[in-house]
Amino acid sequence: MSVFRRLFSRDKPSNQPRHALAMVMLGEGATFSAGDALDHLTGHWTDLPSLAGRETGEGATTVSVPGGAAGMVHIPMPIPAGDIDGPVAVAWHWPGAREAVSGHRSHVIVHVASTTLDLIDVRLLSTKLVASVLAVADGIGVYVGDAMLVRSAGDFREDAAQASRENLPLLSWIGFNLVSEEAALSAYTTGLTGFGLHELEIDRSAMAVPELLDTLADLANYQLTSGKVLRDGDTFGSTELDRKRVRYRPSRFIPDTTVAGLELH
Repeated sequence: MSVFRRLFSRDKPSNQPRHALAMVMLGEGATFSAGDALDHLTGHWTDLPSLAGRETGEGATTVSVPGGAAGMVHIPMPIPAGDIDGPVAVAWHWPGAREAVSGHRSHVIVHVASTTLDLIDVRLLSTKLVASVLAVADGIGVYVGDAMLVRSAGDFREDAAQASRENLPLLSWIGFNLVSEEAALSAYTTGLTGFGLHELEIDRSAMAVPELLDTLADLANYQLTSGKVLRDGDTFGSTELDRKRVRYRPSRFIPDTTVAGLELH
């Protein structure tokens, strides 16, 4: 973008809504009340944006939020296997994912959109509303489509209970995926593109799993909380003597995607 185009556009507010969407998996015989979920939401969190004007129609319940709305709709059938099988296969953090997910018989779509709230606040509200659906409907787990991520009900609710702008629930927003390659490990994220960021990727590292995942999580959190973006050629590290470089390149694991590759060994 030219200097003049940036100058004339930089102070204009965006009218594009920020979105968050997740699906809550419910088991055999589970019942769901959107009203109960909203009551749970407002009863358990005090740091919410204003919520007003509950409406129910055509199977969906909505409530107004600043600049938009939050909504829930119960779908009396499972999430299509073609959507969810991949995330289940890589859910290292949920050992019983395959068996648990196979037991879901319906799901609740939770959607939040706002032109006023920023994306972090939209995601935080969505996370707390999803946790409320899990609580009142005895949910099995959550599918976050843009992150290609499934999360157990217990883990998701624990993340939501502590969620704030200072403590982002990264594990319920971003997929941190491991790939074993002979004597090395590779790793990559899914879900950062939903925040307008490049996914992160590490190739064939000798680092231990906790250190590898911590590196991805720290850099994801840094970008989301600071608003700063890792650019091609940037460096990162805990000290000035231990700086690693970021390089934009095609992903080895996500088709047709340019990632921020982290030069770690």
